[in-house]
Amino acid sequence: NLLAALGEQPPTLRTVLATIDRARTDPRIRGMVVIPQTSGAMWAQLQELRDALLAFRESGKSLVVYFEFGGAGEYYLASAAERVLMMPAGT
Repeated sequence: NLLAALGEQPPTLRTVLATIDRARTDPRIRGMVVIPQTSGAMWAQLQELRDALLAFRESGKSLVVYFEFGGAGEYYLASAAERVLMMPAGT
């Protein structure tokens, strides 16, 4: 991406997974809101991310997913949450 060279790079999958795991074990964190954007993600990557989200939720913490539009990847990740919110005019 040409514009990415000018700005900040998005986090890698490993960074995101490590952040979710740290949040899972941090007693100061009670919940998380996820806004998924899965364009360009492979299904194996989405599965790893969903597994991390499930582990977060199974630790007893709240997990909410919010999105304005969703494809198959966004819905797959949302299936790990206890609550899914979508903008009323969303698709």
